[in-house]
Amino acid sequence: EIKPGQPLDGTENPLVSAPTTKNGRRLKDRQQKSSTSKQASPRK
Repeated sequence: EIKPGQPLDGTENPLVSAPTTKNGRRLKDRQQKSSTSKQASPRK
């Protein structure tokens, strides 16, 4: 439960402390890659 006056949890500046993605990967690129690999694999 959150009450007024409680200290905040987490980093002071989350934009600075967040890890970067490897080589600037984006979710859209990942979705396109996974949909391409699903189409190429034969169904059993």
